[in-house]
Amino acid sequence: MELPSRPLDEGEAGAVWRSHRLRTLESRLQGLDLGDEQAAEVVALLQRVREETAVLDAMWQAQRAPDYQPRWWQDGELDRERADRHNDAGTAALAAGNPGPAFEEFTQAIRLWPSSPAYHSNRAAAALKLARFGVAAEDARDALRLDPGSARAALRLAKAQAGSRDPAAAVEAYSLALQLAEMGSPEGSTARAARRGLAAARAALESADAGRVRDRAEARRGLRAGIPRRPLAPEAAAAALESARAVAGANPGSHAAHAALAEAAIACGRWEDAGAAVAGMDPGLDADYLRAEVAWRRGDVASALTLLGQGGQSGAAAVPDDATDGSRRAAGHEAMTEGSRSAAERGSVIDGQDATEPGSPEQPARTPGPPPLPDKMKDLAAFLAPISVLLAAADAAEEEGIQEDVADACGAALDHLLACAGDGLRAVLHARRGAARAARNSLDSALEDARAALWLAPGLARALALQARLLTRLGRHTEAFLAWRQAERAAPGTPGLAAETAAAAARCAAQQAAAAATGGSGLASSDASRSALSTLGIEGGAAVTHASLRAAYRRAAATWHPDKWGGRGEEARLAAEERFKVVQLAYEELQACVS
Repeated sequence: MELPSRPLDEGEAGAVWRSHRLRTLESRLQGLDLGDEQAAEVVALLQRVREETAVLDAMWQAQRAPDYQPRWWQDGELDRERADRHNDAGTAALAAGNPGPAFEEFTQAIRLWPSSPAYHSNRAAAALKLARFGVAAEDARDALRLDPGSARAALRLAKAQAGSRDPAAAVEAYSLALQLAEMGSPEGSTARAARRGLAAARAALESADAGRVRDRAEARRGLRAGIPRRPLAPEAAAAALESARAVAGANPGSHAAHAALAEAAIACGRWEDAGAAVAGMDPGLDADYLRAEVAWRRGDVASALTLLGQGGQSGAAAVPDDATDGSRRAAGHEAMTEGSRSAAERGSVIDGQDATEPGSPEQPARTPGPPPLPDKMKDLAAFLAPISVLLAAADAAEEEGIQEDVADACGAALDHLLACAGDGLRAVLHARRGAARAARNSLDSALEDARAALWLAPGLARALALQARLLTRLGRHTEAFLAWRQAERAAPGTPGLAAETAAAAARCAAQQAAAAATGGSGLASSDASRSALSTLGIEGGAAVTHASLRAAYRRAAATWHPDKWGGRGEEARLAAEERFKVVQLAYEELQACVS
C-alpha cells in the first residue's frame, strides 16, 4: 500500500474513512442470506447510506474552495432522528401560531441535519411569520438548492422577496413557483397562491417604476422626514437595521431603501455603513442632510454645517478678541440662544428667497436656482449653531492658554447635547474637556472625562492617549501601558505613539518586578488587568502562562465568534460581534503582561 506523501487534513481523512466504511458495509451485506423482502429493505438502506455519504463528500469538497464561506449550521452534530423531533416540534409550534419557538426548533433541526430541504423550507415559513424576510429568502434558496422542484420553497422565496420590497425578484420567484406547482397540482393551494402573488408583484413592479421617478424628484428637494435626535433603544435600532439591510439589498436602485438603511445605520452608530448607504442614494438635499447627520454625530460640527449650507456663518457670533475671561464665558452661554436665533433667521436667505419680489426695480429677475433648504436642514443647523459657537470659544481660549474656559465651553456644549444621540460628538467633547482639566492638574476629573469618552466611543485615539497619560501621571503603569497599546491600534502610524508604548512597557515591567519582589501579583494588580482576565474566564488569583492564556482565549473566542450567532437574529449577532472584539482586545492586552 502506498502511503500518502503528506499528512491528511481533517476533510481528507473523513472522506477516506467514509469510503472505507461504506465498502466494508457493502461487502458484509453481500454475504448475508436474506429473503426478498429483507433484501429490498437492505438495498434501500444501503442506497440511503450512499446518498448521505455523497452529501458529506460534496460538503467537504465545497469547503475546500478558496472562496468558501462557512454556513451558520456547519458545526452541527448530524443526527437525523433528533433533527426529525425538532422539526416535528417546530411544525406543531407554527401550527399553534408560535413562529418564534418554531423558528428555534427548525434551526436546531437544520444544525443536526442540514441536507434536508424540508427543514430549510419550514424555517423559511417561520421567518416569514416573524417578518425576517432576509433570513426567509436565504432559507428558501437553501431548500431549492437541495430540492430544485419544490414549489412550496419557491413560493416562500417569492413571499420573502415581496416582503423585502423587491418586486422584480418577487415576479421571478412567483413565476418559478407557479411553473413548479402547475407541474404537480395546477389547481392546488400553492398554484393559487402563486397566481395571486404574481399578479400583486407585477402591480408592485409597475408602481415601483413610477415611485423611482418620484423618489428622484423628492430626493433633490429633501422632502424625506428628518431623523429624531433622541437615541433609539439598542434592540429597536438593531431590528430596524436588519430590516433595512434586507430591503436595500433587494432594491439596489431605490433611493428610499438606501435612505432608510442610512438612517438605521446612523441610529446604530455605524458610520461607515451609513456613508455607504448614502452613496447609493440619488443626489440631492436628502443625501446632504444625512451626510450632515453622520458628520456631527461623529464629532465634526464644522463639516455638518457646511453640508447644511451654513459653513462659516455659525462663527459670526464668535466672542470678540478683547473680551475678558468672565465675559468670554458669559458670551459662550448667551451664544446658545443667539446661535439658534441667527440660524433660523438665515433660513430665508438660504432658501434663495428675498423680501423683494423678482422683477421689481430693487431686484432684477433671475433664473431658478437650487431648491430651498427643507425644514429638517434648517432645524439641524439651528441645533448645531450654538455648539459651533462654543467650540469657537474653546478654540480661542485654548490659543490664549485659558484652560478653565475651554472646559467650561465643552461643558456647556455637553449640556446642550443632553438626551441626544450624538455619542461621537459627546466623546470628542469629553476628551477635550478632560485634556483641559489635565492641564489644570485636575487628574481625577480628567480621567473621568477620558473614560466617559471611551465609553461613548471605545476607539477614540485622543481619549485613549489622554487616559494613558493620566494613568502614567497617577503611577498606574500597567493600565497606562494597556491604554497606550489600544491607542496605537486605534491610530497606527501616529508619530510618537510607538515610543510612548515602549516607555510605558518599561515602566509596567518595573512596577511588576517591584510587586513580585513584595509578594504581589503584577498581572492582577490593576482594574484593567482584572477585567481582561475576567473576560477570558481566568480567575484573578490563578497563575497565568502563555499556554493557559492562549487556551482561555480560544475557549472565549469559540463561544463568541459572530458566525455562531447568525441564526439567532441580527441583534444577537451584533452583540456577539462586539463581545468577540472585547475578547480579542483582552487577549492582546494580557499577552504583553505575561512573563
